[in-house]
Amino acid sequence: MAVLSGNLDIRTVQTLRGVVDFYYDHGQLIARAWPRPPRQPHSEAQQMHWRHLARMRKWTYRNPPEWKEQIARCSVSPTQSADDRARWCAWRLTEDGIPPRIPIVDKAVMIPIDNGNAFRIELHVRRPVETDFFAWTICAMSSRPGETTLRWYQVGEEPGRFGQRRPLFAPPVKSAIAPHVFGSIPGMGILWATFSADYEAAWVWPALINQLDKFTGAAYRVTPQI
Repeated sequence: MAVLSGNLDIRTVQTLRGVVDFYYDHGQLIARAWPRPPRQPHSEAQQMHWRHLARMRKWTYRNPPEWKEQIARCSVSPTQSADDRARWCAWRLTEDGIPPRIPIVDKAVMIPIDNGNAFRIELHVRRPVETDFFAWTICAMSSRPGETTLRWYQVGEEPGRFGQRRPLFAPPVKSAIAPHVFGSIPGMGILWATFSADYEAAWVWPALINQLDKFTGAAYRVTPQI
């Protein structure tokens, strides 16, 4: 920066990166200082957000590819890809830590019991079964007749970076019910749960025992097995 005696006629100009103060010295344009790239404040809230992002990515890549493939088959969204839907679920499941990898379900079975007032679900899981298999159980919700996919519905909007409005979508799983009793048979690779409800058909999905209210994304439609 040049140092000149006397008063300077200092002006400003707006650039893509910020405001530049400049002046003329013997007809030559001289900038007092160039704008610097924006620096994030690295606040505690921001660092917590970054750590959450790291947990989400780690769990997403830890899961088998069958998880995303099932999400693509079982649900649809007007604006979201299967990857988007998987990340939506992973973000909520990794708020406090990194869950065990989701089990691969080869078959889902619904067995009516108790004179039609309850039903049992069996998820046949691919073996070998890992030790964290015991962290999982099953959640369920009623399925409408003829339904083949879970359509994610719009729950609101958020402003975009350039003023546009972006719709937000969520899965229709608020009516899900937790199991009445549940357990696992590791030797046979089976997760099982009993529900106190009378459903003609149901959507079921593996759920973390300590996060029964969180949807894991890969759901399976089941009908009564006679």
